[in-house]
Amino acid sequence: MPECQATLGGEIASLCAAFDALVKAAERDPLITRAYARPHPQYIYAGMRLQRRLIVDMMRTLRASWRAAPSRPCRRRRRASRARRRAADTERYYRRRAHRARASASSCVKLIWDFVGTEFGGRQLQYEMFYSASQPVVNRRMFRSYDWSLRPKLMVERCLGEY
Repeated sequence: MPECQATLGGEIASLCAAFDALVKAAERDPLITRAYARPHPQYIYAGMRLQRRLIVDMMRTLRASWRAAPSRPCRRRRRASRARRRAADTERYYRRRAHRARASASSCVKLIWDFVGTEFGGRQLQYEMFYSASQPVVNRRMFRSYDWSLRPKLMVERCLGEY
């Protein structure tokens, strides 16, 4: 469905691209000490700081897009016909993506449901938000790794020069 593709493509893909850009920046601009290069901590800690927000935004987007998914089939006999139609819709709308993942469309729908609609998904969200460090620790690391001497000074000079 174009609406789901726009939501997933516009929201989730942009969140993934933003995080990917931080990883590439950390690799492109490493800190070199005694002939050892390591990813620049400024970008690493910025990614850790943003990761908490990005995972919440991603989960919110997945939940919002979930409205378009066919509901799970009912097991009662009197609703068997409706369940078959829903199963057919699931195969129809999720077939392309499931083929790439080499899983059935119903398995993909179940995986999405487990991620966004169950207590497992809630625990996973909490883990993603807090696994790296507590927010004050990440903030202090970000403060220490940011180049406060040069970049802000250049930005102020540029702004004053344009004023």
